[in-house]
Amino acid sequence: MAVGRKGRKTTFDINELFYHAMTDIRGLTYAYIAPTRKQAQEIVWDDHVAKILLECIKVGMPYKLNNSVLTVKFPGYSTFSVDGSDNIESLRGKSDWGGIVMDEFASWKNPRYAWEEVIEPNLLVHHAWCIVSGTPKGYNYFHNLMKTGDHAGLIEGDAFDEDGGIVKPNNSFQSYRFTSYDNPWVDTGWLDNKKERLTETSFNQEYLARFEKHVGLIYKDFDRNQHIVEPFPIPSMWTKLGAIDFGYTNPTAHLFIAIDTDLNVYIYDEYYERENTTQSNAKILKTKWGTIKPQAIWGDPSGIQEMIDYGNEGVFITPAVKILSGNDQGWVNSGIDKVSQLLKVSQKTHKPKLFVFRNCVNLIREFESYRWLENKSEHANERDVPMKTEDHALDALRYFVVSFFTGHIGDVLALWPNE
Repeated sequence: MAVGRKGRKTTFDINELFYHAMTDIRGLTYAYIAPTRKQAQEIVWDDHVAKILLECIKVGMPYKLNNSVLTVKFPGYSTFSVDGSDNIESLRGKSDWGGIVMDEFASWKNPRYAWEEVIEPNLLVHHAWCIVSGTPKGYNYFHNLMKTGDHAGLIEGDAFDEDGGIVKPNNSFQSYRFTSYDNPWVDTGWLDNKKERLTETSFNQEYLARFEKHVGLIYKDFDRNQHIVEPFPIPSMWTKLGAIDFGYTNPTAHLFIAIDTDLNVYIYDEYYERENTTQSNAKILKTKWGTIKPQAIWGDPSGIQEMIDYGNEGVFITPAVKILSGNDQGWVNSGIDKVSQLLKVSQKTHKPKLFVFRNCVNLIREFESYRWLENKSEHANERDVPMKTEDHALDALRYFVVSFFTGHIGDVLALWPNE
């Protein structure tokens, strides 16, 4: 359920949970889960819960309040609880759910892992229902879930038609979109003023609940029409290279890269898996590479032990070139700038220098969701810092760009024809 700001989605969510907790005689738990437990306590426990309990007192509905664990138990019925996804492993054993709400899901850390590995299996025990709600923030995993719904809920974005119709039905999941204007208690004049002041993209996202490229998106020049190409056989004379971002809980991301004779970059395949051992990863990579080995594979220069471990398995990785000393953030931002240069469409050729095969779905997803942290510093000239999420394949790409172009031909700008 994608809802615009001030659309009262949290009020709806809490009322739904309390209704079931107060009427279900099975003694189950109906849980509200926010991005963090602190946020859930401040937004829900200290505000919505207090108001609902006042109504319980008025009608004589008995309850037992526990402020330490944030639960309200209704004797003879079920329990309402408040929690956060910031300690996701603590939710792994919650098998007594009758229904849950995952609120502000677009802001969750590692949302795919949280849903697929931790939360969804727990719903099977009592056939519990789940409401996934939030305000959109780019093409992230929240967008992916909304695409699976079977209700034409006017969800804008990739894989939806112009009228918002869902094109990938799944009868077990329904998707809805409600704008801020759908709340009859919101001053429409105030909303119209917001529309006048904000950019179209920002207003569409925040108040019309449309899936747009996030206002703070890092790679804003990434365009599916310009950069995504259909897979084709890589010519034998092209240079093949690789890049890897090490991981375990977070995914290990390896990109398969080809360079043509004009130094155009093609990302033609990817390996993106979590919780696999080095031995397993190395075996799969060697199989995918086949008989034509890459001329070089670059990795995170801080992962020396990982490089040794992969080397012992026959996958030889070179530390990425780190040309800036002292400030790691400066090195990261420099790499981001170089990747952005490759995404730039030349005014002369009308083409970029970087292309991604359509099958590289994780890299594409990260391009469309990787964004800057909000800069709250009083120093306007301070460089922005990327959010450390949805960046694993992009980190690998950055290792390749700073290494190949710095080590071979100098600055990426040298690639561009004179304009």
